[in-house]
Amino acid sequence: MAVSALLIPAAIWWGLPDLVVYGGLSGLDCALYALLMVLLIKREIRSRNRLWVACFSLLLVGLIAKITYETITGLTIFVSNNHSGMVPVPLAHLVGGVVGTGIGLVRDKAIAKKSNQQGLGLPGGNQQTAQPHPILEVIISPKRLTGRTGYQDNS
Repeated sequence: MAVSALLIPAAIWWGLPDLVVYGGLSGLDCALYALLMVLLIKREIRSRNRLWVACFSLLLVGLIAKITYETITGLTIFVSNNHSGMVPVPLAHLVGGVVGTGIGLVRDKAIAKKSNQQGLGLPGGNQQTAQPHPILEVIISPKRLTGRTGYQDNS
């Protein structure tokens, strides 16, 4: 998120110098969406589930189609900008999507490198395991909620 929060305004400043005021979080939304889709695609590739790989890949292509549509037409898909005077900035969506995709592609390598540096998961090393946030665990992993107190692994 921090990378997107820095690169989106920089790209707008450089790519759209006539834009005086920019406000919005849609570029960050695109970064999170792309990151989630890439992580889900990578997870399903590892589990060899081609159907879900195809579904999540189509959702990622949908982001590209959305950005392309907004660039060509100057209109937005999810928010009406006809009467509000709001000007869509697809460059923010593009930068966010690229950053989210890039981070998703290199995420496993960075985590593995950090784990090796800390001695996590190495034979004879410190065998601590990082516990993901429960919300992310529900979203990213194939676990199901069993109630208000936790979740159960059905694998």
